[in-house]
Amino acid sequence: MAEKYTLEEVMELAKKGEKYSELEKSGRLLKLPCQLETMVYKVIPDCSKCKIVENPSKCTRKLHADCPKKVMPSLFTPDLINEYGKTVFGTESEALVIVAGNK
Repeated sequence: MAEKYTLEEVMELAKKGEKYSELEKSGRLLKLPCQLETMVYKVIPDCSKCKIVENPSKCTRKLHADCPKKVMPSLFTPDLINEYGKTVFGTESEALVIVAGNK
């Protein structure tokens, strides 16, 4: 049996939908790959094993193609959005695939 909504509830939903539509049109609606503060796994440089730089303490901590990598758990924050699926993953096994591909 279908739920019945009052006219007020329908109007409220319509207003909400209109607001989301306006946000989307103006480029201000952001769809996150997961909830904020969800545990994700970042692929980061393992500077302790760096052979690119002679002195690992001088490592730039930037992830290069030849750089040794490791996986670090982290909470998802908005600054990780652009890296999701590249160096930030929802599971540790996804991140480990990137690390293993570098060996």
